[in-house]
Amino acid sequence: MCRFVIYKGTDPVQLSHLLTRPCHSIINQAFDSRLRLDRRRPINGDGFGVGWYDSVHDEELGSQPCIFTSVTPAWNNVNLLRLAEKIKSPLVFAHVRATTAGTLSLDNCHPWSYGKLMFMHNGGIADFHKIKRKLQMSVRDEVFDWLPDPMAKSFTPGVLQRTMLETIAHINALTEEYGITEPSLMNFCVSDGETVVATRYISSRTDEAASLWFSSGSTFSEYAEGGHYKMSKTDKRENLIMIASEPLTFEKADWMEIRTNHMVVITPKMNLLQIPIVDKFYVTPSDPAALNRGVEFAAAKGLLSPILIFLPLTLSTLSRSAFLLLSLLLFLHSLIHGTLVLLWGSPMLSIMQVPMHPFLLLVCFNAFSEGVHPWLTMAATWWGRILQWSSPGFIVMEGLSSLLVAQKLGQVGKELVGEGEVYQFGLLIAAAAAYVTSSFWIVVSYPATADSPLSSTLLGVALTTVIFLTFIGFALRRTNVIESSCLALIVAYNIWLCGVDDALVLDPGLQ
Repeated sequence: MCRFVIYKGTDPVQLSHLLTRPCHSIINQAFDSRLRLDRRRPINGDGFGVGWYDSVHDEELGSQPCIFTSVTPAWNNVNLLRLAEKIKSPLVFAHVRATTAGTLSLDNCHPWSYGKLMFMHNGGIADFHKIKRKLQMSVRDEVFDWLPDPMAKSFTPGVLQRTMLETIAHINALTEEYGITEPSLMNFCVSDGETVVATRYISSRTDEAASLWFSSGSTFSEYAEGGHYKMSKTDKRENLIMIASEPLTFEKADWMEIRTNHMVVITPKMNLLQIPIVDKFYVTPSDPAALNRGVEFAAAKGLLSPILIFLPLTLSTLSRSAFLLLSLLLFLHSLIHGTLVLLWGSPMLSIMQVPMHPFLLLVCFNAFSEGVHPWLTMAATWWGRILQWSSPGFIVMEGLSSLLVAQKLGQVGKELVGEGEVYQFGLLIAAAAAYVTSSFWIVVSYPATADSPLSSTLLGVALTTVIFLTFIGFALRRTNVIESSCLALIVAYNIWLCGVDDALVLDPGLQ
């Protein structure tokens, strides 16, 4: 799966800030791609290309883009490194290639140009060899022969947008005509030097399209050694916009994923539009198909009905032992079912799973309604002990979830502060209150944990963690006060739980 990046800005950018310097630059993505769908070809070493438009129009040079391509790997091309340090442009296309059906040649290295137009893509058309001939027949002779366009001109955003939609519709019509059922990945990019149109598209209602992200702001600059870049915003206007197969940085708050089956248009006035591609493969957010994957996953794993209905039912109508027995049976069933799916993979397994949960519920009701066999009681007791012994693992998972929530709150706080509005004062006050509250909880809770060696150890680890992470976050500017204060609150809350653990004793029958 190829990788590409697009830059459009009011000011020219030095190519090295896109191609070579960022820690996850397009060159690094050539050998360290993180988000590609196709893992069979993990290296984008089958050539590369970079195209750019001049900053100032020159009648002698013309308005066509300049393109440099090579069949060598991008990370091993000295000329690319030299050019990247000396060339600036307000509109740049860059692409690293992983060949699929095409041969390794300069003709197949993106981007391509025709007149003022520059084009590149990522993905692939399913069974392209079947429709190739008919697709070529629909191309005008002068374009097919790659003849110079004497009337090179710019197009309106509406024309480029409409033409892109017609192209996708034409390809879908041909694949349907030839009975091709496999989905096609069509991440297309085109520009005339003023407008940029890019798509993230797949001809499927259930599969995921190839990744595509965008970032916008006032400046894109290096803030720390080692290629650590960030997008900064000084006002609400967009001075630069980047579209990339993968984010060029690891600053998650700087990047936003483009929705599947959507088109992004960057107008000459730097307006960014995200437009749905409405056809038979488009899924609206309110469409149940939008949640299809998550629901299918939960149902396939047998999570919905046991958690929402059966487990609470046994706990309320029978006993704690019946509840534990049912959870044990569901665990064993999920383990056996998952193993069979992995080894066998037959669709019959999903059909057989439907009556299993009600059957297991009836087993529990029958077992505990009258006489209870000692083995059942013993199994429930041992299962309760296993859950008790494994509780540290669940606590770790709960802690990781809490950290993710804190990180998301920190990102939202950073975005609000970046707006330069009155949010900043309120967020700082909230962060200060969080730190004060956390400190109070820690001081109050510490005496309650003094008698327990384990609690004291956890207290020391927690305090060290929050201080260390807070220091690292501020020193390296990888976080903000909102995120760190949320982390302090989480740690303080868990320390407080250490102090009240003795009051939360499990059922004595499980000891």
